[in-house]
Amino acid sequence: MSLPVTIIIPTWNSAECIQACLDKAHLQNVQSIHVIDNGSVDNTLNIVRTEFPDVQITSWPENRGFARAMNFGISECNTPFVFLLNDDCELESGHIDILLQTLQNNPQSASATGKLLGIDRDNPTIDSVGIRLDKYALRPMDEGLGQIDVGQFDQNRTIFGPSAAAVLFRVSALNSLGAPPFDESLVSYYEDVDLAWRLTNAQWSHQYCYRAIGFHQRRGPSNKPNHIRARAFANRYIVWAKNESLKPFLLYGAIAIPWEIMRIGRRALTQPQELTQIPPSLVRSISHITKRLVSRP
Repeated sequence: MSLPVTIIIPTWNSAECIQACLDKAHLQNVQSIHVIDNGSVDNTLNIVRTEFPDVQITSWPENRGFARAMNFGISECNTPFVFLLNDDCELESGHIDILLQTLQNNPQSASATGKLLGIDRDNPTIDSVGIRLDKYALRPMDEGLGQIDVGQFDQNRTIFGPSAAAVLFRVSALNSLGAPPFDESLVSYYEDVDLAWRLTNAQWSHQYCYRAIGFHQRRGPSNKPNHIRARAFANRYIVWAKNESLKPFLLYGAIAIPWEIMRIGRRALTQPQELTQIPPSLVRSISHITKRLVSRP
């Protein structure tokens, strides 16, 4: 009997990795797999259609972004659980089953995620064991990133939130937010941080399960065009403005704000092109804060 889970995989010129991703995804014994293609111009769709005829495909003529693809996939699924998977991830056997058992045993948990390692299996390093917030630097981080895996994270625990690279969500938790799960206005980067924080604020929790192993060929913003790196830098302000409360922020803001000003100064000297999104992001941040203040009882 298949697991009551839909796997959603957004693709964009993913010909180099989609075969391996789907080979492993097929071993998870889920109810359905849905590939949402963001206007690939390489051989991605041909590979999926030829090698995986049972996979549902949605093909868009242009790149509409990660957040929109995930929101669409979630809205289309008819299972109580949905697994979000990057096209450059490969899951080990039983990965989703382990996470599903965790969510079934923790009804107040919105998500469960496993141990993601780098793609080099001979020299395994941690890619992510969940997200943590370095609040004093206004910086979300993948816990453990780059560390040699020697079992230091081999304990199940509650975390701030999961990386969207490979995570199982309870659909009812996502629906409880009353809005599309991912904020499409963020376009790219930190959508998963925003979602995890919103769910936490709505009294849901997030679980980490170390026995669920996956491998991730990380493709972060560092090798992306300038406008993508600029958005990744500035999206943090919007995420904080949407989700952090004033009282907690006062505990670390006196350190965080000067640190951020210094960080911007360094970027202005070395990579000024990465600061172009700061003004519009600050405007949006102020708008979010104003709305939250007005809506307070």
